[in-house]
Parts: sequence; C-alpha cells; structure tokens
Amino acid sequence: MELVQPEWGLIFWTIVTFLVLLFILKKLAWKPILDMLEERENKIRDSLDEAEKARDEARVLLDKNNQMLREARDTSAQIIEKSKEQAVAAGREIQAKTQEESERLLERAREEINREKKVAMNALRKETVDLGLSMAEKLIHGSINTELHKKLIDHCVQDLENPDS
Repeated sequence: MELVQPEWGLIFWTIVTFLVLLFILKKLAWKPILDMLEERENKIRDSLDEAEKARDEARVLLDKNNQMLREARDTSAQIIEKSKEQAVAAGREIQAKTQEESERLLERAREEINREKKVAMNALRKETVDLGLSMAEKLIHGSINTELHKKLIDHCVQDLENPDS
C-alpha cells in the first residue's frame, strides 16, 4: 500500500521538476513549436485561399467558355440562315435570268419566223405574179405587155394583204 499513499517530498519535487521543465520548454521549445504550428496554419490557410481562388477562376473560365460556345452556336446558326437565304436568292436570280433568256430567245425566234414569213410571202408573191403573167400571156397571146401585167398583179396582191386600203 505504500504505492497508494502520497509522499509529500516526492510530490513537491515532481511539481518543481515539472515547473522547471515547463519553464525551460517555454523559453527554448515552446516558441519554435508555436511558430512552426502557426506557419503550418498559414500555409494551410494560403493553400485553401489559393484553391478557392483557383475554383473561382475555373468557374469564371467555364462561364466564359459556355458564353463563347453559345455565341459560336448563334453565329453558326446565323451563317447557316444567311447561306440558305443567299441560296434561295441565287436560285431566284438564276430562275429570273433563265426566264429572261427564254423570253429573249422566244422573241428572237418570233422575229426570225416573221422575217422568214415575209421573205416567203415576197417569194410567193413574185412567183404568183410570174405565174399569173405566164398564164395571162398564154391566154391573151401577147396582147398586154409583161410590165403592165406585173403591176396589175402586184396591185391585186397588195389589196389581198391590206384589205383596208
């Protein structure tokens, strides 16, 4: 039971030794340990601040990238729409030019047909005059001269072409 009974001398020297050790530790070791702990706390705080800052920057960059992606999509949609409109306009222009060219060719063909018709009518008239003269000459046997016959037939043909005059 001696171990359980307190001995005052031992308690006194234990307390004195503890206080001396505490004083020595306070003077020599406590400050460097606290400085080291404070430095570590500051490093951890700085690391956390940097991580927060990096996270905020990443968020800003992500928002910026999303905005740029939306703008790129909008721009591409506008380009596609413009291209469609230009294609439709080009198609209409080509169609109008084709229609115009077709009408011009048709008009040229009509003019050519009218020219050919006039040439054919003149040739037919001349042939008719010559044929009429030949027949009249055979019938009359030279009683009227050829020049007079041509004038008479030309006059008749003109009367047929222009009934109003």
